[in-house]
Order: sequence, then C-alpha cells, then structure tokens
Amino acid sequence: MRGIERGEKNFSYNLGLVTQNMFLFYDLHNYFMSSMIGFCGLDCAKCDAYIATKKNDNKLRKKTAERWQKMFGYSKLDTKDINCDGCQSENKNLFQHCRVCKIRKCAKEKKMKNCAFCEEYSCQILDEFHKHAPEAKPNLENIRKKF
Repeated sequence: MRGIERGEKNFSYNLGLVTQNMFLFYDLHNYFMSSMIGFCGLDCAKCDAYIATKKNDNKLRKKTAERWQKMFGYSKLDTKDINCDGCQSENKNLFQHCRVCKIRKCAKEKKMKNCAFCEEYSCQILDEFHKHAPEAKPNLENIRKKF
C-alpha cells in the first residue's frame, strides 16, 4: 500500500507541475500575443514604422521619416524606408536599423524569442541599449518574472 500511496502522491505532484507549466506557457503566450516584444524589449507594435506598414499610412511614414532624421541623425530617410513588420519577422521588410541590430543578430543566433530568455541576461550590449531606450527594459523584466 505504501508504494501505491507514494506513487499517487508523486503522480499528484507531477500533475501539479504540469498544470503550473501549462499556466506559465499560457501567460507567456498571451503576453506575446498582446504585444510584439522585440529581442531588445521594445514593443514593435507601438513603433511608428510598424504601424505605418500595417496601416499602409504614407502620412505617418513621412512624419516618422522626418522625426527620425532629426532624432537619430539619419542623413536621408524617405517614406519608402519606413516599412517594418517587427524585428521578430522572418521576411525582409525590416527598418534599416533592425536589419543590422546587434541584439537581434545575437538573439537569433541563440534561437531566443527575445533577450529575456537568455542565460546571459542582461549583457553589456543590452544594458547599453537600455540607456537609450529605457522603456524596453521593463518589458523584458516582466517576461522574466513569469518564469
């Protein structure tokens, strides 16, 4: 009887872990579905290049190109340059910075959904980026809290 009782407890314990992991997966899945957290932690769904692309909004493209030229010192940005499907996208429709982003390259090489899942979190490259885009860090921290 003791072996059966112990086995039932182990079964119950294992079932609890499976259930807990299912809820964790569900929480993370919902988090990613409600936002488009990039490798660095920026929410691509809030980016004007992404929004202009999805809405095919040339006025927003023009406004964004002008603003980013001033903000980031791009020598020449045109409306055709403001197209992006988000850095997680596998197609070639990425903003020029996203195409050469060191953070994106690193995470893709490691096959990470984003930097929150990396064993080396938070690295020097990411820390330096977060100095310029502090709004990105809480997104990664929130993901990390869920596991």
